[in-house]
Amino acid sequence: MKRTILLWVLGLSTALLFAQQQPHTITVAGSVIEGDSNQPAIQATVQLLSLPDSTMVTGVATESNGQFSLPKVAPGKYVLKISYVGYVTHNAPIQLNSSPTSVNVGRVVLNENTVLLEEAVITAQAPPVQVKGDTISYSAAAYRTQEGAMLEDLVKKMPGVEVSDNGTVTLNGRDISKILVDGKEFFSDDPTVALKNLPADMVENVKTYERQSDNARLTGIDDGQQENVLDLTVKKGMKEGWVGTFAAGLGNKQRYEVTANINQFQDDNTLTFIGGANNTNSRGSGEFGDSGAGMGRGRAGTGVTASRTLGMNFAREIKNIEFGGNIQYGYSNNDALTQSYTDQTLANETSMYGNSNFGYNRVRHDLRADIRMEWTIDSLTTVIFRPNVSWSKTKSNSSNTSEQATDEAFTQLINRQNSGSMGRNDNLSLNGRLELYRKFGKSGRNFTVRGNFGYSDGENDAWEQSLTESRRTALSTGLDSLYKYYRYTDGASGNGNYSISASYTEPLFKNHFLQAEYQFSHQKRDSRSYVYDIKEYDFIMGILPDLSDLQRTDSVSSEVENYFDQHRIGISLTGIHTDKMMYNIGVRMTPQISKSHTLVGPYETVHQDIGYGEGVVKQNVTNFSPNAMFRYNFNRQHMLMVRYSGQTSAPGVNDLKSVIDISDPMNESYGNPDLKPSFSQNIMMTYNRYFATSMLSYNANIFYARTDDNIANIRVVDPVNGANLSKRANINGNWNLGGFLGFSTPLKNQRFTIMSNANVMINESVSYEGNTDVEGYSKEAFLENPIEFATLSKMRSLRLGERLRGNYRANTWDISLNAGIDYSLTRNNINSNVNRETYDYTLGGNTNITFPWGINFSTDINWRIKEGYSGDLNKPELLWNAQLSKSFLRGNAAMLRVRFYDILQQQTNLSRTTSAAMTTDSQTNMLGSYFMVSLVYRLNTLGGQQMRNQRRMQRGDFQPGQRPMDPPPGGGPPAGGPPGGGRPGGFGGGGGFGGPR
Repeated sequence: MKRTILLWVLGLSTALLFAQQQPHTITVAGSVIEGDSNQPAIQATVQLLSLPDSTMVTGVATESNGQFSLPKVAPGKYVLKISYVGYVTHNAPIQLNSSPTSVNVGRVVLNENTVLLEEAVITAQAPPVQVKGDTISYSAAAYRTQEGAMLEDLVKKMPGVEVSDNGTVTLNGRDISKILVDGKEFFSDDPTVALKNLPADMVENVKTYERQSDNARLTGIDDGQQENVLDLTVKKGMKEGWVGTFAAGLGNKQRYEVTANINQFQDDNTLTFIGGANNTNSRGSGEFGDSGAGMGRGRAGTGVTASRTLGMNFAREIKNIEFGGNIQYGYSNNDALTQSYTDQTLANETSMYGNSNFGYNRVRHDLRADIRMEWTIDSLTTVIFRPNVSWSKTKSNSSNTSEQATDEAFTQLINRQNSGSMGRNDNLSLNGRLELYRKFGKSGRNFTVRGNFGYSDGENDAWEQSLTESRRTALSTGLDSLYKYYRYTDGASGNGNYSISASYTEPLFKNHFLQAEYQFSHQKRDSRSYVYDIKEYDFIMGILPDLSDLQRTDSVSSEVENYFDQHRIGISLTGIHTDKMMYNIGVRMTPQISKSHTLVGPYETVHQDIGYGEGVVKQNVTNFSPNAMFRYNFNRQHMLMVRYSGQTSAPGVNDLKSVIDISDPMNESYGNPDLKPSFSQNIMMTYNRYFATSMLSYNANIFYARTDDNIANIRVVDPVNGANLSKRANINGNWNLGGFLGFSTPLKNQRFTIMSNANVMINESVSYEGNTDVEGYSKEAFLENPIEFATLSKMRSLRLGERLRGNYRANTWDISLNAGIDYSLTRNNINSNVNRETYDYTLGGNTNITFPWGINFSTDINWRIKEGYSGDLNKPELLWNAQLSKSFLRGNAAMLRVRFYDILQQQTNLSRTTSAAMTTDSQTNMLGSYFMVSLVYRLNTLGGQQMRNQRRMQRGDFQPGQRPMDPPPGGGPPAGGPPGGGRPGGFGGGGGFGGPR
């Protein structure tokens, strides 16, 4: 850490002394010929390596005529490296001067390699990780996966990458917001679709980097606004044709999976179709369901879900227009049963304990379409248009039984509740963004206009019933109070918004730019919840009553309208010094005007006296949001970046309601029309370094976040019957501090690789907690000034984690071992009874073995030990999965596969959540142990006949000494084959679908 800080300080103080580098102005071109046949070498790998460290600067694959043209590079000394399967690698030094601006090396003739293929590939190991600036590139060939694996299985093996149960992808602790295919978006902002549906075998490299905003890309000036993406490089030579996977499987316990995905590549144009149906909790249409995605915590998903998906993604370039988008339909039917144990804090150094059993069924239909268009009118003017529309329809029903007590043995009950509900929900939303970018003659001078619009409408019908038994007084010997109701709720919500903004950038002096911006945004939100008491029969049947015959119950109904206007005025200064250093500093002023109008509420109660009656609540707030960013590149493999930002967030419309929900006497919740917007501050430092000679890479980041005026609850609990009463309020004190450190390095012969990921997180969450038995308490007094009856509750937590993984790769088998520990410590300042300390240990591994005759065996086993959880949830689990497959047909295009999940039947689905006032341990039902027999067929016409011959050769489909263009002999393929099917050199790729990586 001290070294990192020192490097940062030195970089800041000396950065202005660095001279500007030469621009990239020289192009290298030529052609490659097969020496024995005098034919063009199609898709040969051409690389330009800088001297003296032989770092790769750029590279391409030759065209169908054998010609190549490398991207422009700076003057200097290089080595031109050309590699091609079956031929001796060509290395030639080349000196590039500032003049001429283009160099043609002429015809390069490659000599045939007489060394046996099996002997050659042993020494050709793909570098696992390469770092160029802030881009980390993972070679797919370095991470072997099972036959038929999807992208998710590949990504999970990469150092620093974590895939959560809900599909969220993080790299070195940072969220990945999009997945790109050759730089183009794939299914917009849903990385899960790519993870579940793209075959791992089509990927040559997975790059991760912070993608600049459209503004920075089109103006040429870095604005510091970036998003983390994964960019998949499709294997060279696989950009012409179709690739697809079709699978169907049946298992015991009535499990089934049917999937299909097909992708067309034509130069830079792509077209993808996906579809599938399963009842194995797979959230996409990929071959692997969540049940078999790994052996970590809860990865069997929440409950049991049957789903169907259908989607299309496309990207096209037509002259000066890039056009793309996706359409996706989804259906899901989820059944879940969750058992929870809670320990909540009371302000008088006591606790309240709860048990609940919650059953839930939800049937949902979703339809979404996203379109993106970029029109380059001329070299100075660009227009971007991105509309999207989504629709959903949901039906649900639930049942819940719960009880609370003052002791952990639940002998002193204070309430018992039995409730159920049925609901219907329809939602429609339409959003869009239109942007115009205009450059001027002077470099760096540009003007941008943006417009955004949005509309959403939701309708919700709900039928609810509740039976609550509770203690009436502290002297009660049992539950002597009864509250029962049957209700219908007519709910609706709406949101209409628009904004328009303009920014202007002016170059001030050398390498410095001044930007001024202005934005106005308007938002109108409304939320309605009309409640009617109904008959028990109407609830049971889910009948919509004739509302004209019913009297609305205003005491539990609510309706609110909110208008929110914001002006944003900002100015910033950006400095860019070649490829070495970039910094940005600025400030924004955001005056905000908020008006909340309560139309329906309990006016006849005391709320009218404390400002909850009809009327308009107005607020004027002005926030200042500074932002700063500094990035320094010591070299192409060594980077430091520091960023600070501030952001304002408006309260939700439900938070502004005078009444949120008071239908349940055990849990009454009130909003607050006087809520202020919250303001969050974030600072992050990132440091990456890569050593080309040893291929050692390590990266670290540290971040801190704080939120002022955070919207949270002030709550009081009745210690007699356990009833909760809460009101929304602005509370200060929430913060997070965390860090991540990861490294990866190969060992002897680069067959061994070790990876380590360590992380730490410290956070503090605050709320106000109180009891109803304090002097002067009444419900009316609490709602008027809740903070007088509550004590500040701070829940601090410390989380430490370490993952250590080691891999060994041979020609026909690989093995991976992993170990991990997660430590969690929570402490509460007002009640030590809820303090917790837990340990999670994991130890396991997996292996893939390729036998002759197209047989592949894979298995993984993991052991998890838990300490510190509630009740019997500390039980350890040993989880074992296995797969056996047989490939057949020409090129191993088909495969018969059998998979076994949770063979020892020990998997659990346990989770723990903590807040400032409560700790909850939950366990949800899951798929359990089962097996699945599947037939898989893989279509691959990519790259034409010669590329298919090369893929066959890389898989081992040719006998030693046989020419690639000769017909294959009879019999099955020999054992082995190179890992990944990649060419020596690693840039050109090639690989196919027949062999494991």
